[in-house]
Amino acid sequence: MKFFVVLHFFHILRSPMRLRHLPMLREEGCNKGTKICRCLCLSQTSVFQLIASIMFSIFAISSYAQYPSTIRVMTYNINAEKHGSGSYADIADVIKEIKPFVCGLQKVDSCNSRNSSDVLKWIAEETGKKSTFAPAVKKYQGSSGAYGIGFLSNETPDSVRRLWIGHTQSEQDRGVLEICCTVGGEKVRVIVTHLAHEGATYRTAQIKTILSWIDSAGTEDPVIIMADFNAAPTESSMKQFETAGFNYVKGANGAILDTSSNQKINHILYRPLSRWSVVDAGNPAYSASNRNPVWADMKLIPSSEVALCKDIKRNGFSAVRFSRGKIEYYVENGGEVFLSLYSLSGTKITDLLGGQFQNSGFHTSSLVNTQCAPGMYTLLFHSGRQRGSVPVVIGR
Repeated sequence: MKFFVVLHFFHILRSPMRLRHLPMLREEGCNKGTKICRCLCLSQTSVFQLIASIMFSIFAISSYAQYPSTIRVMTYNINAEKHGSGSYADIADVIKEIKPFVCGLQKVDSCNSRNSSDVLKWIAEETGKKSTFAPAVKKYQGSSGAYGIGFLSNETPDSVRRLWIGHTQSEQDRGVLEICCTVGGEKVRVIVTHLAHEGATYRTAQIKTILSWIDSAGTEDPVIIMADFNAAPTESSMKQFETAGFNYVKGANGAILDTSSNQKINHILYRPLSRWSVVDAGNPAYSASNRNPVWADMKLIPSSEVALCKDIKRNGFSAVRFSRGKIEYYVENGGEVFLSLYSLSGTKITDLLGGQFQNSGFHTSSLVNTQCAPGMYTLLFHSGRQRGSVPVVIGR
């Protein structure tokens, strides 16, 4: 619609006769009281340049990877060895079923000796997404093609960065890929990689390199990193992420994903804690690969809400407030959350949350359907060692 309007305007202005009859494009002087209006005279060439500039600006704005404040991300090792030169229709079906906005893939063949097709591009076409590839092993098995990692995304990334980590001994070369997206109007960096399977020593060195590379582009940006890390969260190499401020996506029961039997090596991490809330997450089992996908609905917390989180940490209280009918609270460490409404005399009226697990971060709730009589109440919040209360007024 925007392009149609601009092109229609362009069509009107292209005629010299029409230009002559547009007062705003001719120089005029007119006495109106004490004011003299002089309109700018634009040549036809200037008008064409103006329209071209407008069209370019609209194209540039529309080309940004614009996403809502909550996005679904997913990591998936698609097992190139199993698929060989065959079809990846089963992988595409999994992606179409989960419907991630951004999906990081590992073990991706690209026009190499095992699979002559551009696998990432093919899956992108099947799922209606954009593809971005980064090589890990260049000239795979002597071919001109590569083997590596990639992103599938609903929109073209705002920017892309790649890091190649060459082998030092017997380990395989590795790649790291970062795309920048606009989420809720803010810059967000999303990263995918696949770490060494040859041992923790190699993974430790690779993670150190990756963290340095991430920080080289900024330490304050909201970041998500996903991978087949070939390591459980308890491994010493993975502790580097926690030291760097990253947090694991957890399931409804509080367990770090993934929880797949004999796997537990595919994870999604994020930082800073104050900028993200894990709305939902899953680790479903599929037969399409020997690894199961991990997905998470990640909500980017606006800066205004982050201020509340900082105030909570600074003052050491539990983080609950009631504003304009909305309950806002901050869970410092993921765990069971209790929200209860009491009368001023201390009688419990109802439980809004009765011990459901919630991830670390900022959360909201409401008093909808409480069916409480108008009046003053007290809302009590409890999660782990956190305690707090806030007065609540329910109107008619």
